[in-house]
Amino acid sequence: MSDSPTKNQNQPEAGDLIASAFGRAVQLGGLATRMGAALIGTRLRLPFADEIARGELLKSIYIREAERLVDRLSNLKGAAMKFGQMLSVMESGMSGALPPEVSAILARLQKDARPLAYDTTIAPVLAAELGAAKLAQLAEINPEALACASIGQVHRARTRDGREIVLKIQYPDMPRIVRSDIKNLKVLVKPFTALLGIRNMDAIWAELEARLYEELDYIREAEHLREMGALLADAEGVIVPEVVPEYSTERVLAMTYEPGLSGAALDDESRVDQALRDRWGQTLARTLLDSMFVHRF
Repeated sequence: MSDSPTKNQNQPEAGDLIASAFGRAVQLGGLATRMGAALIGTRLRLPFADEIARGELLKSIYIREAERLVDRLSNLKGAAMKFGQMLSVMESGMSGALPPEVSAILARLQKDARPLAYDTTIAPVLAAELGAAKLAQLAEINPEALACASIGQVHRARTRDGREIVLKIQYPDMPRIVRSDIKNLKVLVKPFTALLGIRNMDAIWAELEARLYEELDYIREAEHLREMGALLADAEGVIVPEVVPEYSTERVLAMTYEPGLSGAALDDESRVDQALRDRWGQTLARTLLDSMFVHRF
């Protein structure tokens, strides 16, 4: 286990959130237009190339457009980024439908997303949710994001009584952004879903919308965290972070800090030997199956 996160030198610089429905529609519309034009242009060139050249041409366009997609969706956050995460998971299970370089690019949406600026975006949410008195009880908040995702990001903090905690903070205006994004995405992402061979999107849109609205309710998530902690209290090798209620609201979820390793670190045999990875894999599988078939939660 690592003691604390270290700064990733390749982590993108923090930015600000584009919150207006018009601004987000322009960003998504421009992305779809450029991707569509690129794909059409590539299709027109394919008949004039030999088999090897066609393969290289398709690979290069897939890589370029995947980079463009990941960069734009990572900046936008919200349902736009969540949709990209779902695409990356779906593509990884499609048995090599795209080159491995493209799959690796799409996977960045799951772990290497661009954080939002602490001072201008995250701190105002904390101030509004916790108030000055609660914030004064925190001795320190690390402005560098520990992790960032589609609807919020996580920052380490320390209370004045010495507890190490993390604060999961929801980005501003997320309910409105989610509604706007889903409306725009249904129209604008057809070029890339066609590239992946995905035809019927209705079920995906329904799942995306339902799960995102659930994720927006941090009070509900805190209740689930407490329940899972109780169910797994005696599970060998499992640690469930505890909710810290005095710093938790509908848009801020405070938990005990539990250090760990990333998936990439687990792949490094110089850091984790195979026997330990096997034991962790068995624990993860047992916990997942018990949650579904024993606890039904």
